[in-house]
Amino acid sequence: MSEIEYHGWIVLASSHDEWADDDWGRALANVAERVSEFATENGHAVTVTEPTNSMQTLSLHGLTDEPPDRVLQLVEFIVSVLDSSYGEMIIAPAVRFDWSAARRYRLSNGKLTACDS
Repeated sequence: MSEIEYHGWIVLASSHDEWADDDWGRALANVAERVSEFATENGHAVTVTEPTNSMQTLSLHGLTDEPPDRVLQLVEFIVSVLDSSYGEMIIAPAVRFDWSAARRYRLSNGKLTACDS
């Protein structure tokens, strides 16, 4: 498989008004556990950032020979745990990285959507 380069961000958010701090903490722990599967040795730089003004984000970057589906499945997992999360991602073949040929994705309203130009 050829290498891909990807970059993205996700704001972690939930619509569960009844959640206590413990519920939010468990959800973040689930996300962090899944993120830990993306090792830097395999070309990934995926991290949950420190909260800023009560907003917590996930930063996704990589240059890897793993399939792009793996990164997209992570994004789908996040929205299954934190349903109001939103963000964007771009994925392109690393061999001839071309922004105009890159696949763009948007996460909003609980769905991950490919945005074709």
